Amino acid sequence: MINKPLISHLKKVVFISFGCLLLSFGTKANNISISNISITSQDIDEETAVIEFDLSWSNSWKVAFGPSNWDAAWIFAKYRENEGDWKHCTLSYVNGTGITDGHQVPSNANISSALDFTDIDNYSNGVFLYSANELTQSSNNANYSNVGLKWDYGYNGVDINNAIEIKVFAIEMVYVPEGTYVLGANYSGGENFFTSILSIDGENKSFSLTTKNGSTANVNASFPKGYQAFYCMKYEITQGQYCDFLNTCSSPNNRYKSSFSGDRFRYNLSITGDDYSSSTPHVACNFLSWADIATYLDWAALRPMTEMEYEKACRGFESTSVIGNFPWGTRELKDGTADTEATDYVLTSTDETETVTDATFDATKGNALCSYTYGNLEGPIRVGAFAAQTNNTSKATAGASYFGILELAGNIKERVIDAITAGETFDGTHGDGTIGSGGLYMDLPSWPGSTGDPGIGNRGGSFIQKDTKLLTTDRSDMVVAESRINVHGGRGVRTAP
Repeated sequence: MINKPLISHLKKVVFISFGCLLLSFGTKANNISISNISITSQDIDEETAVIEFDLSWSNSWKVAFGPSNWDAAWIFAKYRENEGDWKHCTLSYVNGTGITDGHQVPSNANISSALDFTDIDNYSNGVFLYSANELTQSSNNANYSNVGLKWDYGYNGVDINNAIEIKVFAIEMVYVPEGTYVLGANYSGGENFFTSILSIDGENKSFSLTTKNGSTANVNASFPKGYQAFYCMKYEITQGQYCDFLNTCSSPNNRYKSSFSGDRFRYNLSITGDDYSSSTPHVACNFLSWADIATYLDWAALRPMTEMEYEKACRGFESTSVIGNFPWGTRELKDGTADTEATDYVLTSTDETETVTDATFDATKGNALCSYTYGNLEGPIRVGAFAAQTNNTSKATAGASYFGILELAGNIKERVIDAITAGETFDGTHGDGTIGSGGLYMDLPSWPGSTGDPGIGNRGGSFIQKDTKLLTTDRSDMVVAESRINVHGGRGVRTAP
């Protein structure tokens, strides 16, 4: 053991503060921000220290009625020594309740985490932070000072004689509570739909699923079915977030392609020296293959969403009028019903304030980006753009699901785990923050493979598809080619602690 104060050494290096550009559900959308990172409370004998910072975002909520849920920040940290490879910080875990774990929890916040692995001691790979009190959406209403995560740098094998840098990341998530929900619909629009409406009233049990084209599979007890509580990313992975990943990935080159034209597809990633950036970091990141998405989720200690969780995240606990509904709970889209073309939206700008306007907004008709609502756009838009329009104060006009998750329909496709082809193998294992050699994620054996193996599907449609692809129960696009194309992106989830 090296009895040298970590604090005095770390003050000599630059601490990088980075808030992932994410937007909040509400009438406005603003950045989540991490600032004032420092290292405090070093324990030389335990070889631990606290990573302290301030955290804020806008339009946060916590409600005890309706969906009875809240939004949260999923927080994790990376470190490197002597400008070497970035590695994941291992955090203290006792019972997952924050203060008991040794974390600093602001009086207006809760911190919770799960036991991610057990070695000599117990550890976690990140924490959820959310309001301790009921909270109504408003500007700058989530402000948490002096948050602290207890880091076991000794377990990570950190040599405190080295120059050490730390980055802290925060991703906005939405809590989807435990409870019974309805899966599928009696819908005759395709042969790949489930044969009947099912009530999912438990998690750890096996059952069979059958589609109208005759495909049948057993779904194991360990397959995430959506009944159990989980957190879902509030938005699709953005170009800024994907750059964060590339900038801390030891082998980023096979995760990045520079040949795509942002002028045509709104994909604007570039590299200067060793630094990846995007001129539109707020826009959903397209051109992500399944391997790209899975590797990002492994790096962030999240996991892929199953198609059953997708339907729960869209529909919530509502069981009526499920046939052919969009995620906001009706079959109405913009100024027409499904299959009825509408006039194009108008983008107000192309920067971080990008919103979408339309003269026909009303509280009963949903908004989503597809070929029927914006036929001339060849790429995705800013995540949360509909919610950022001041007139869009309902779930439908904000394009939000029952639980307040945005763009589950339209913009770019939602990559999900197929219950039919992976129901017996995928067990919901979370990423561990450490990706395999060569930048691959193959250290997670239950996740579908990176070469087009069965087990991956698309839900929710995209900006170039017809509006029926956006229906919550549509399974007509559940066969996925392993490729980087302009409609491929996604988001991740994590089982609630």
